[in-house]
Amino acid sequence: MARRANAPDHHRGAERRPCRCRRIRGSTPSRRRDPSRRQARGERFPPHHLLKGRLDIVATDSHGATTIADIKTTEDASPEAFSKTIAQYGYAQQAAHYLDLLGATHFVFIAVEKTAPYAVGVYCLDPASVAMGRERNLRNLDLLESCQSSGHWPAYSSEIETISLPAWASK
Repeated sequence: MARRANAPDHHRGAERRPCRCRRIRGSTPSRRRDPSRRQARGERFPPHHLLKGRLDIVATDSHGATTIADIKTTEDASPEAFSKTIAQYGYAQQAAHYLDLLGATHFVFIAVEKTAPYAVGVYCLDPASVAMGRERNLRNLDLLESCQSSGHWPAYSSEIETISLPAWASK
């Protein structure tokens, strides 16, 4: 698709629709038409890295506190099951990333079950879990910077290795 003549650079090749980007500290200039800030996009430029995010819901209260809400579909929205989902998919890292990206005050998950009756749970991650996610993000950014500067990207073995089927496959 052709780029709109007045579109910001980060929309090159984007479909024709109004720009819905939100200006974040240190980001490229953009326009924002929707005051509810649903599906906000954010960009931040730490040293050597461009960090981006596509947030489901961003709201600011009358006191200036910003809350980010992220909608997740899940098989089981109970606190016990969804805490496992948070760990399994790295959602603590996502929460820390979005909080840091916007400098927001609060982050909540809206967990919606995929089957009827589509039960919903709304959860705020505890500060220790957010801190753990933030530490993992920083560790990964350090690894990225190290790989970029050295040209060495750790991966699997460069040799041909023998592999077997897992035990459950023989039953």
